[in-house]
Amino acid sequence: AIPAGWGGALALHGVSFVGCLERGRILACQFHPEISGSWASGIIRRWLTPVVPVRAAPMVKHSGLARRVIACLDCHEGKVVKGTKFQNLRDCGDPAALAKMYEQGGVDELTILDISATHEGRANALETIRAVR
Repeated sequence: AIPAGWGGALALHGVSFVGCLERGRILACQFHPEISGSWASGIIRRWLTPVVPVRAAPMVKHSGLARRVIACLDCHEGKVVKGTKFQNLRDCGDPAALAKMYEQGGVDELTILDISATHEGRANALETIRAVR
């Protein structure tokens, strides 16, 4: 459900979930660029490229949205993984190397999701977090 005080949209992929939220200067959406391919790359490029007004064009009011790209690395047993609903996981690489790539690509923040910590009843894998720092 969309939280009170927020605008948003629901997405459907097997189940219904919040696909994006908006409030004030915040517009947040979640997607997987590695699955969405060039479409997702285009979104990231448009978010990161400043809009430069053309002199002959009428001035358009800036939306006022703050641009922030926050990447999430889904990790399992010290590796970044990709799967569907956390099943059929495949190794996508070293978290530290991928974090460096995202940093060089211009992300503002990076999150690490230890996808098995809750299910296994343990704390997050701190060694993975330390390697990324």
